[in-house]
Amino acid sequence: METNKKKIARNTIALFLRMGITTIVALFTSRIVLQQLGASDYGIYNVVGGVVAMIGFLTASLAQGIQRFINFYSGTNELDKISEVYSAGVMLVMGLAILILFVGETIGLWFLNTQLNLPSSRMVAANWVYQFSLISVVASLYQIPHMALIIAHEEMNVYAYISIFEVVAKCLVAYILYIVSDDKLIVYAGLLMIICFLLSVFYRFYCHRKYQESHFVFCKKKEIYISLATFSGWNILGTTANMCTISGINILLNIFWGTLINAARAISVQVSTCVDNMIQNVQTAMNPQIVKLYSSGELNAMKELMLDNFKWNVYLFWLIALPLFIEIDYVLYLWLGEVPVYTSIFIRITLIRCMLKCIERPLITATFAVGEMKWVNIASSCFLGLEIIGAIILFYLGFPPYWCFIMDLFAVSGCIIYDMLFLRKRQLFSFRSFLYKVAIPVSVIIFLSASGTILVCYINDKQPLHFLLTCFSSFILSAFFIFFIGMNMNERLVVCSKIKNLFRV
Repeated sequence: METNKKKIARNTIALFLRMGITTIVALFTSRIVLQQLGASDYGIYNVVGGVVAMIGFLTASLAQGIQRFINFYSGTNELDKISEVYSAGVMLVMGLAILILFVGETIGLWFLNTQLNLPSSRMVAANWVYQFSLISVVASLYQIPHMALIIAHEEMNVYAYISIFEVVAKCLVAYILYIVSDDKLIVYAGLLMIICFLLSVFYRFYCHRKYQESHFVFCKKKEIYISLATFSGWNILGTTANMCTISGINILLNIFWGTLINAARAISVQVSTCVDNMIQNVQTAMNPQIVKLYSSGELNAMKELMLDNFKWNVYLFWLIALPLFIEIDYVLYLWLGEVPVYTSIFIRITLIRCMLKCIERPLITATFAVGEMKWVNIASSCFLGLEIIGAIILFYLGFPPYWCFIMDLFAVSGCIIYDMLFLRKRQLFSFRSFLYKVAIPVSVIIFLSASGTILVCYINDKQPLHFLLTCFSSFILSAFFIFFIGMNMNERLVVCSKIKNLFRV
């Protein structure tokens, strides 16, 4: 177990390096892109890309399936099975690519040109963006088996370096927008497509040179295809529902409110994604270990790792989310200057969603390890489907646009409760342990640190001193309460040892 924790810590450090660089560059890049494209074109890019993302919902389903089986067989040391899963995954990816192209060039193209609320003068540009985005989805499909191998081998440093290259390349794209005189929206989408293609080529080249199991051999075993298709097939329901919460809501906002609200939505997603990626770093490092512990029968170790996963997800989220939640208006002013209406309230609600996802992610990984995806995905589809129906009804009744985000909070909460019950039935989750080891200490930490930060910041309400005071006090108070309330004695000793090593000459 200690070896697992060291490996997780090493992988998490690599992923946090990735997060730090990608977050800074992404925030800088999004400001430039928004300025160069304008709010309307920025909204067009995000809503058109949302249509393509809905077409490519099968991508995420297959990725989760391949990842799960590779991690599972890594835990049982069945290397021949890993090779078979990889080869079968490549075959399924090819089939999906053909299917997505067909659906995209028929139903998707019709939806784009007849149903979306886009300015008539920008329809040609929107169609170019759509085609480039569709090609990007197909190119990203080819990354799936190779990304699964890299993560299963827990080479998070490679995954981090590729991600850093991606954001640096996107930063270069943003700079190119300064100097081009052609339609900047079309140029932007086209260059992003080229980056996606180059990433796919690199993933393939690296895996082919590094891993023997990445050499494609036609897999004739029907049971491999059936296992992948069954797991991914039920996952399609959950993935489709999840896409509705991302792309579907984006389309609804466009239909009812127009492209400027799409721009506000895109900015809120950009901020929440940066925060969410921090948690995803921990989760990406944890995922292989949770699945491997389950496949090797070490269930008690798996449950303990999940409890640690819950806690550290929330702790890391809270360190950055608390000052951001309080000071979001000032942050948006510094970052963007001119801020679309509703942006700040969108961000605050999505930050609450991020905190819920801190709890949901370990549960999802555990359900993947079990592999019984039928009722889990039916339940999540029902919750998230009701969210879309509720948003449509509320919009027709004249409710403001942020109500779709509030509905999303209820849907995610429902999914979390169902996943807990699903795992409890299989003796992989204990409400009592979760209450005493996670829920109570986390709630106390959040209450005390938030109250203390607000009280301290009440002393001065002038910017930028107020902003600096908020960041400093929130970090100090949150870290203090996490250390003394959220950690046990062994964890405190480890943290103290790491701090001493940093200052040791």
